[in-house]
Amino acid sequence: MLLVVCGVQNHLASEHLEGHSFASKLSEKDKRLVVDMSMSLIRPRDILHTSKQRNKLNISTMRTVYNVRKKFKVVEYVGRSQMQQLMNKLSEHTYIEVHRNCPDTDTVKDILWAHPASIDLLHAFF
Repeated sequence: MLLVVCGVQNHLASEHLEGHSFASKLSEKDKRLVVDMSMSLIRPRDILHTSKQRNKLNISTMRTVYNVRKKFKVVEYVGRSQMQQLMNKLSEHTYIEVHRNCPDTDTVKDILWAHPASIDLLHAFF
């Protein structure tokens, strides 16, 4: 139950909306920027800095960047475990991969992977 004693606001309105969840939401364009830059292995603070340079009215925080990155990873995993995701990425990017399973539990005991260019360098200098 809410009892209103005085219907007047007892403090001034905030001058800066930084930290307010609604005001710090990113547009779809900014979310795409965060995802693209994250996939390019750019640090979150640099992503935030770039986003604020592109849009002067952007008052998002580091937490906003982390939340967008987390949401993208959840969508990208699509119900797969981290090991399944690793194996998928290795095959997607044509890495050479060898692994051994434990016959009793069908869990991975050992895993080794290498980029094809690394194998070429090994052959060139060995």
